[in-house]
Amino acid sequence: MAFEYYTRSGTKMLRCGYTTGTCAALAAAAATRILLTGKAPESVCLMTGKGIPVEVEVEHWGMEPAGAISGGFAPNDAASSESGFVGAWAAIPKDAGDDADVTDGLLIRADVMWADAGADSVQRPAPGSILIDGGRGVGRVTKPGLDQPVGNAAINSGPRRMIEEAVRQVCAELGHRLPDSAAPEKPDSAAPEKPDSAAPEQPAGPSASTPVGQEQSPEQ
Repeated sequence: MAFEYYTRSGTKMLRCGYTTGTCAALAAAAATRILLTGKAPESVCLMTGKGIPVEVEVEHWGMEPAGAISGGFAPNDAASSESGFVGAWAAIPKDAGDDADVTDGLLIRADVMWADAGADSVQRPAPGSILIDGGRGVGRVTKPGLDQPVGNAAINSGPRRMIEEAVRQVCAELGHRLPDSAAPEKPDSAAPEKPDSAAPEQPAGPSASTPVGQEQSPEQ
């Protein structure tokens, strides 16, 4: 479904595109829904920072079995469903509009997984938090003075906020309780679509990364 939003440039009307951060947030929303339900939605929609709705079809997606995910996160295998899946991914094609750049048409992918707060991993998400990191194609901050501290993935605060809000919204729609620290409860191993209300401790929340494609900077 084409993004039909136009702006005037001189005497011409140009069709707008959307940012890489918007693609990453859409992909994260789709992957979260897949992780929690085991099914891919036909489409996902979000509102950009300028109040413009963007809806895209979900054509590229998959699920990750226990032990198949590597990188900075430590997937929580105990949070997997009976089918053995601990993560899900979705990829959204970038639509740069009429004033296209080199990212036009790239698949921007997000992987969402349950993270184990107790594991000896590169990054330990706090219980109830949503941890966002960059995957393949996303650079790292190497010098101070940018939007993110040195060592972080070069994903600015704008797209980080969009990604987290997208994940939170899907969790809320599916009835997964969101604590103040912004993460859903871990699904019960026998019924991944329902939270385990009997668990006395708040589990770690989902982790999201955006591997395919390059993050654009300042505008996001």
